[in-house]
Amino acid sequence: KTFNFATDKLSKVATRQKKSYDRGLKPRQYEVNDFVYRWYPPTAGIKLGLGWRDPYKVKAKLSDVTYRIQETPTAKDIVVHVDHLKTHFGNVPVTWLPTEIEDEIQSDESDIEPPLFDFHLSFDETENDIPLNIDATP
Repeated sequence: KTFNFATDKLSKVATRQKKSYDRGLKPRQYEVNDFVYRWYPPTAGIKLGLGWRDPYKVKAKLSDVTYRIQETPTAKDIVVHVDHLKTHFGNVPVTWLPTEIEDEIQSDESDIEPPLFDFHLSFDETENDIPLNIDATP
């Protein structure tokens, strides 16, 4: 008799908790090749550490609530619940660009010219550390 009473109460409580949880949920669905952020709590507790991790690529939809995602093209797949994902808006992450585009980006960065002047600041030991001499050599 006590067992039946406890089981009945537990099922009622579970139903009430599910209804309360579902009330705040937003329906989310992602397509294969969409980019999403993953909620990863170990960094969330660190000061200035964000819980949402780098964009992942959706590799497969396993069910209505589970997805297989991948952080980089060489990383292992991870199966996560849809509640731990949110949409990534923006450009394709650099890690997912084809290698020839990455090489082009790196070569563009190497084409940057150095500054015309090389500034050297010299400080005398004063209270406020304001530079006294600025030498600019062309």
